Amino acid sequence: MSRFIHSAAVVGITLLFLVHVTMAVPVVQSTWEGPLLEPNRTYEQKMRLVWGWSPHFDFMQFVQANTPDHSVLLFDPNYRYATITLYFLYPRKIVYGNEETLRKRPEIDYVVISEGFPSFSVSGERIMFDDKHGLYRIYK
Repeated sequence: MSRFIHSAAVVGITLLFLVHVTMAVPVVQSTWEGPLLEPNRTYEQKMRLVWGWSPHFDFMQFVQANTPDHSVLLFDPNYRYATITLYFLYPRKIVYGNEETLRKRPEIDYVVISEGFPSFSVSGERIMFDDKHGLYRIYK
């Protein structure tokens, strides 16, 4: 009897997985259909199709434009878009931390201003994207 229950559970889980994948394919296809059908679009045009007029995408564009590729950036450890930020800002190195991290890591070039971060004073040039987001270029 336990062999039957085990087999039934395996079949049930497999069916749930297949249904989930089958339902996800149209979503993925519609999301990437535009960028794939028109490969000559610029990077920004392709990202706008996927992200729309996202404030996060615009902020990442701002950070890219205002920091060299070899920069090390300090982000709030609770930053909402931490995972996707790595994609947008590559090859820049991203460090998540606080005031202590800034003191212990002299290689940090910029502190990213977002959602009340940093809550400590930073000596550097302030470059703002809007009234809540921007960068501090660290004086060394």
